[in-house]
Amino acid sequence: MNCTKHPEIDIQGHSGWRGLYPENSIPAFKEAIDLGVNTLELDIVVSKDKKVVVSHEPFMNPLICLDPKGEEIVNDQALSYNLHNMDYAQIKEYDCGTKFHPGFPDQAKIKINKPLLSDVFKLVKSHNSEVKFNIEIKSQVAY
Repeated sequence: MNCTKHPEIDIQGHSGWRGLYPENSIPAFKEAIDLGVNTLELDIVVSKDKKVVVSHEPFMNPLICLDPKGEEIVNDQALSYNLHNMDYAQIKEYDCGTKFHPGFPDQAKIKINKPLLSDVFKLVKSHNSEVKFNIEIKSQVAY
């Protein structure tokens, strides 16, 4: 699929191109850019050590993430994996790419962690892209 750029239409890659790659991952954002989106839509969370992390939820989502041992995160305990209470070194230990996503059966399974917003900016810059950003801040600390 190729998204032809039209100045009157803003084609956004929601969480990158999550139909093909794990959501909010560098490969998903790269694919979206390569396929011609105008805007990357993403969400951010500030970690305990003040790093700006790309994540849709302010916690480790049991639908897409495995714990550092590669084990399932129990649904009713997911909110205890609050990113605001974790340093980025801890966040990087979680795998948010190899678990099967029922909503995206063709999504590549890649062991991947949540990137920093600065990594996404570097990706866009390295592609000399004019891609814009639609960024939502997940600022509610209490969960």
